Amino acid sequence: MIRGTVYSAGCVVLRPRKDGVGKKPSGGGEPVGLEPVGLEPVGREPVGREPASRELEVLLIWTRNYADPTLPKGKINDSEPTVDAARREVAEETGYQVEILDENPVTTERILDRHPPKLRKVIHWFPARVTGGAPEMRTEKELITRVRWLPVGEALRLMKRPDEITALTAIAGRYTPGATFVYKKPLKGELPCRKDGWDKARSK
Repeated sequence: MIRGTVYSAGCVVLRPRKDGVGKKPSGGGEPVGLEPVGLEPVGREPVGREPASRELEVLLIWTRNYADPTLPKGKINDSEPTVDAARREVAEETGYQVEILDENPVTTERILDRHPPKLRKVIHWFPARVTGGAPEMRTEKELITRVRWLPVGEALRLMKRPDEITALTAIAGRYTPGATFVYKKPLKGELPCRKDGWDKARSK
């Protein structure tokens, strides 16, 4: 029996690749020009892990106890606006300040049943881009061991959590012309991918 619901917020932080869309600012820093093109990803059946487009990179984090990367996210505080929670969590976990590109989120759910009581976790995901900061500025350095940009296709190959794969696929599709993301659902035994489990070697 599900005893309650936990509400969280996070961001799918994107940037153009050097050989992809967008342009670099004259003073250096993060690429700019990330604009939605009004396209949703097609090929929704999870039959492989190779996306057709690799024009964007996504910001991922690695936590102390898990070998697989995840998107930055966290619990919404009481009376905290959802978009503010998403920005705050990105800053705490990655060190980056971000701009929310669209306040219409992709919402996913997962069931937390590793420890009682069983809870439903609802996560609101917002597309975002970096406006400042650096990984060295993150406040959760003990928990977050690594912050890295990866091409969307490579990120989908490494990620194991179906709800986060869904969020990345949907949001990256908004900003990638002609996007077709096709991926494989992880097996039930692959979740979560703890370092003390079958995937320990991948954490090295």
